[in-house]
Amino acid sequence: MTPREPSDYRTLRYSSVVGQTTDFTCGPAALATLLTHYYGRPVSEATFTERAVDDMRARGKDVVDGLTLLSLRNALSSEGISSAGYKLTLEQLREVMDAGLPVVASVVYPKGHYSLVLAVDDQNVLLADPSWGVRSQPIANFLNAWNGVVLIPEPSEAEAAKARTQVAAQLARYRERTERLKTGA
Repeated sequence: MTPREPSDYRTLRYSSVVGQTTDFTCGPAALATLLTHYYGRPVSEATFTERAVDDMRARGKDVVDGLTLLSLRNALSSEGISSAGYKLTLEQLREVMDAGLPVVASVVYPKGHYSLVLAVDDQNVLLADPSWGVRSQPIANFLNAWNGVVLIPEPSEAEAAKARTQVAAQLARYRERTERLKTGA
């Protein structure tokens, strides 16, 4: 077995996440993560930020309070991907996640934020978080922060297949790390 080159923790956390560059670009970074790392179609945070800000201004909305889910949906639509916003319960989110496709979740605590939800199991939610990288969060903590709102993209079949493969790989890495932590290996 050939030893792997060591990586710093931040590099590992962000290996499949586009990090947000400002305090209000978590939504555009989540969309950039979705397209770049899960659909295999590189699109920058800056591109989605520009489109979302333009959409807000065209509707007479102030960007000072952050970007809306509608502005993110319209920015995603500019890439030819339809999506719809829903207010869900945890059980409904689990049903949506059974498809193996990431969704954008809106959290409101401690302040407004968007992350990609990659998977939900009995104890944790696996997130691709633009402010933190890939991380798991206990369901209770997620529920305390999440307002129930999600943006569910409708990718092409080819993009959906890529996303399922990437989510499965991310989930396998998460489970491997969790097991190593349990066993101390």
